[in-house]
Amino acid sequence: ELENVYHIASYIHPVVLTLKAILPRDNPEIESIVEVYWNANWYERENYELFGVKYINHPDLRHLVLPEEMLGEWPLRKDYEGFPQNTAKNLV
Repeated sequence: ELENVYHIASYIHPVVLTLKAILPRDNPEIESIVEVYWNANWYERENYELFGVKYINHPDLRHLVLPEEMLGEWPLRKDYEGFPQNTAKNLV
């Protein structure tokens, strides 16, 4: 399982909201909140790229930081087998 957590705060309203969802590891999908909270855009993109969580109806899930050869490897998952071989070579 993967746990998806949002901590959302508002400067206008004195509100802090925490949203938590447990997702299956083999096909983690959840509805995007970008339509309601635009600042979640990059968070969802980064989470998709590094953990493999697919955000349904996200306007732009293209990659942010990984090189092309690592796309689809989900390097921040605890069971990632490519560390350090696939991650260290990209630092040099």
